[in-house]
Amino acid sequence: YHCNESIVLVDPFPMSFDALLYKAKHGHRTEDSSILDSGHYESIGRKSGWQASRGQQIRSIINEEIVPALKGTVLELGPFLNPILRGESVKYFDVLDLAGLEARAASIGYPSVYPVEIDFVHPTGDLTKIDTHGERFAMILSSHVVEHQLDLVRHLHAVSNLMKPGGYYTLLVPD
Repeated sequence: YHCNESIVLVDPFPMSFDALLYKAKHGHRTEDSSILDSGHYESIGRKSGWQASRGQQIRSIINEEIVPALKGTVLELGPFLNPILRGESVKYFDVLDLAGLEARAASIGYPSVYPVEIDFVHPTGDLTKIDTHGERFAMILSSHVVEHQLDLVRHLHAVSNLMKPGGYYTLLVPD
């Protein structure tokens, strides 16, 4: 819903296979009755780029509609190896560089889904310590980061200092 010109997503953010969504979006493409099975998605849909979850729908809306409309650089906090934001106007901040993230993922058995170079790194996640060379961001997206902040007010202040006037701070948090 809309609230003071901001878009607020209130729905849960499941990344799991949604058979009904998958069939509704892609059922016209096949007569195969197994389309309600996640195996169909794994063998056909994924390779074809078909959406199969609410999370994929949200990612698509953000990247194809919201980010281009902002007409500026955006920053994702904590992308790990599967960022929400993608594209030329996106920069990334994390506690490790790409090599460190890949080593961490390997140690916990996490797949390297969409690895990206990390533009800004600080080992404690302190946004006040990164040098953006004065660059400010039209939007900052934080995916499962804010709940790890020891001082939320300090974090929000640091985010505010990184945003352009009128910028957006988008938060994805666990249930």
